[in-house]
Amino acid sequence: GNKKNQLFRNRCNAAAAPGQPNAIVPTQTAPGGCSYGDWGQWGACTASCGVGVQARGRPGPSHCLEVTQARGCSMGPCPQALPATCEYAEWQQWGSCSQSCGGGF
Repeated sequence: GNKKNQLFRNRCNAAAAPGQPNAIVPTQTAPGGCSYGDWGQWGACTASCGVGVQARGRPGPSHCLEVTQARGCSMGPCPQALPATCEYAEWQQWGSCSQSCGGGF
């Protein structure tokens, strides 16, 4: 419903500005007759590294829309995959020549 759509819309807006991890997406205007509590704590970042999104909400009556905010969060750079290292075994014994006379391999 609309409650979840607002949160997802806010997350998309926050994620659209990855260069500004602390930008807060403004909350929707509270509908008339709805009284909300204080803002809750910011939730966990959606990314374990790089840029993600955090959300928080304000408690209110169940008949009112959920009021949420979202902001970008930066968890530091993601580790880069290390290139594969090539390791060679010891040289093997020479094999027999492919030709009995002249050039060969």
